[in-house]
Amino acid sequence: MVVPTEFQSGNDRDMPGRIREYAARQLDTLRRQGVIPAGDAPPVLPVVVYDGAARWSAADGLEPLRPLPAGVAAHLAAFQPQAYVLLDLMRAPMDDWPDDNRLRAVARLLRQDAPDGLAAALAEELTRFPGIAGLPFRQALHAWAGELWTRLSEGGSLPPLDALEGTEAPDMTSMIEVRFNEWKAEQFERVRAEGVAKGRAEGMAKGRAEGVAEGRAEGVAEGVAEGTERQRAMLCRLAERKFGPDTAAELARRLAGVADPDVLALVGERIIDCDTGGGLLERV
Repeated sequence: MVVPTEFQSGNDRDMPGRIREYAARQLDTLRRQGVIPAGDAPPVLPVVVYDGAARWSAADGLEPLRPLPAGVAAHLAAFQPQAYVLLDLMRAPMDDWPDDNRLRAVARLLRQDAPDGLAAALAEELTRFPGIAGLPFRQALHAWAGELWTRLSEGGSLPPLDALEGTEAPDMTSMIEVRFNEWKAEQFERVRAEGVAKGRAEGMAKGRAEGVAEGRAEGVAEGVAEGTERQRAMLCRLAERKFGPDTAAELARRLAGVADPDVLALVGERIIDCDTGGGLLERV
């Protein structure tokens, strides 16, 4: 099933026409990407997510069916591609949604009318999306709640994310560990493949067997050098993310010229294991 989704803050009389156009474009894009096989026609459920203060009064695309008998209208509903389902975040019953539904969290924050209530509701909703997997949504929800805060308050600011979560650095080490492990698994294979490809292209251009061999060797060497430079840069970014720019700058100075991939991998593990920037630099 394909679910084209449109977010609205105000009534739009042209919504049926827009929904028909959006659905057609999305189906065309999915077919060109190969997600939908050629000739396949999956069911489509357009949804409009509305967060406006006034009740939604725009056309819902089913107007031609309402004068007809119920049985006839039900039969013709499949031929009304401009129809859509409205999800009114300000009025839909909260009990209809699962506790860990993201739109439910958004709807609950929208319905707050005081800064204190907003902060309390946000703190509770953040607990529904735990761990490293939920971190991007928690960060986005907090940033968006900050915009709501400015509408409800005359000054001050929303408490920071770590204060609402009750942690000093929510999931930062876990996030760095996940990213480092992904990088370690991907980086060396990519560098090797790039070096071999570059060497093969340069060598074949020379048109001689020895040129091919020499070009491959040079390409691999250049690719490895470029790869280790990227590895050092990645380690410094991870260190800055966890310990700050001063530690990252000093780490960059100490790693200058280090090309051994095993050494760089050990440095990445130290970033994960150490609790302070000073401790990291001492172990490095």
